[in-house]
Amino acid sequence: MILKNKLIMLVDDNIHSLKSIGKALDRNGHPTLQYNNAQAALADFEPDTFSIVITDYNMPFMNGIQLIKALRNDYPELPAIIYTGIPDEMIISEIRSIDAIAFCKPLDFSDIIETIEFINVKMVENKNKEEKCLLQKAVSKWQPAVQMK
Repeated sequence: MILKNKLIMLVDDNIHSLKSIGKALDRNGHPTLQYNNAQAALADFEPDTFSIVITDYNMPFMNGIQLIKALRNDYPELPAIIYTGIPDEMIISEIRSIDAIAFCKPLDFSDIIETIEFINVKMVENKNKEEKCLLQKAVSKWQPAVQMK
């Protein structure tokens, strides 16, 4: 399940990884738009297009953490998954410190897919809560005041 009409932004400078991860996600009902560098992804990001960003950590010019931080300047609630081939605790801690989900290579696609589905469920729940709150505010605005005697 993915939020209606939204894609997963997938970013990796390694074309082989980009294509294999993209293929696995697409095959499992999670359509992707793929970028082979962080700058292009950052330039193309539109919140109405993407629900989640999945990126490699180690890329030239801008790593995955820098990309997520740049995107979150304007979209602080953007869900992110960052994967790395460097199983270093400092990198994993840094990924977690920006509230992103960390995975180490080799990737288990089923774990990533489960994580995407969990994120999507939480996003739908949050959206429903926001809509319910807005509806309650609108209804209370139009309800006549009840006077107590």
